Amino acid sequence: MINIKYFELFAGTGIGGIALDRLGFENVGYSEIDPSAIKNYNENFPNRKNYGDITKIKETELPDFDIIIGGSPCTDISQMKKDGEGLNGINSKLFHDYIRILNYKKPKWFIFENVRKLLTSNDGDDFKIVKESFEINYNIKYKVLNTADYGVPQTRRRIYIVGQRKDLGNFNYNFPEIVPLNLTVQDLLESKVDDKYYLTDKMSKTVLSRGTGGWNANPETDMSPARPLCATLYKMHRASQDNYYHTEYKPKDKTNLRRPTPRECARLQGLPDTYKIVVSDTQAYKLFGNAMSYNVISKVLEMLFDCMK
Repeated sequence: MINIKYFELFAGTGIGGIALDRLGFENVGYSEIDPSAIKNYNENFPNRKNYGDITKIKETELPDFDIIIGGSPCTDISQMKKDGEGLNGINSKLFHDYIRILNYKKPKWFIFENVRKLLTSNDGDDFKIVKESFEINYNIKYKVLNTADYGVPQTRRRIYIVGQRKDLGNFNYNFPEIVPLNLTVQDLLESKVDDKYYLTDKMSKTVLSRGTGGWNANPETDMSPARPLCATLYKMHRASQDNYYHTEYKPKDKTNLRRPTPRECARLQGLPDTYKIVVSDTQAYKLFGNAMSYNVISKVLEMLFDCMK
């Protein structure tokens, strides 16, 4: 038994925890506030303690752990709804609570994931804050990794930051090498799905439009690798933003164009079909659209495990 314990922040799907579990590490708690995420997490990982709202967690009362893993909300970074929001936005400012817990508990290692725009938001000032916050107690390595470079057909570029506490010596971490992509999205699609996932003629015309109000984009379908999964897939944006696929089957009074199912989204995040989905489609799309990719984080952690040894 490997005696390494971890704590999972912004747990969501629990994908980070799955990757750590596979290495034989032990979960000592997690933090999540979304009711649907909690419901789905507990179905997949029963009997784990949820410490709830990260802003209300008292770091002095947390158990000891060797690794902390998580990615704070990226909403205000990826959208930048107002100039200067970024890490000061109502959701993305939760990064500072990650740092508060990390720099109090000082586990040996940490893993942090976020959108690649973190590197450039607010003219790079946000990432300067992130980097300096981590480097108070840690030697860090960071890199933008793409899900499609690790065996799963989704173009999803995220920054991964890995750190080791400075008193542990040199941090000779190397990010994982790219592996061949031998799968297409079509390989992951279910052969038969409920008719509700198919678009009506009216909706099909909407998602295939090039845009309005000065917005003009190319509405491609049947893409492989897929576009990045969005948490708002349930809203069905245009085919220049979301993923849609044609099938031979065509339901009555609908087109033969459909959106991915939640199970297919789970597959596009590298999850096996044994992963349970017990929430509504809307909530499942949110979960997978906000998640780390299992195939990527598992490779990142394998390389960290080599450093540990």
